[in-house]
Amino acid sequence: MINAHLSSVPTPFNLASYLTHLSQHLSLLTPGPDLLSAFAAFDDNDDGTIDVAELTEALTSMGERMSETDIERALKGFTKRRALGRGQAHGGDVFRYRDFVDVLSGKEEEKE
Repeated sequence: MINAHLSSVPTPFNLASYLTHLSQHLSLLTPGPDLLSAFAAFDDNDDGTIDVAELTEALTSMGERMSETDIERALKGFTKRRALGRGQAHGGDVFRYRDFVDVLSGKEEEKE
């Protein structure tokens, strides 16, 4: 069984190939649409982003709580500075969850 699994591992086996290989297995466990729906519950503007402070509050206080360090690691590379616009009281960082789900489900490779 292990040999069958190892034969499916891409070569050369570097970080990029590991993440791609892992995302294929994770996408079977948590389908993209389910993740998108969960994140969309926090997306006030329906623009594919969530306020990082609001998401951090939820992840540190609900369900299986995460540490702020773990949250920062998970969101790294998927945050950006919010532009001030109409009706927004403050700027701040936002989490680009649609991009995050695309990478987890392997869709990012398909775009290239």
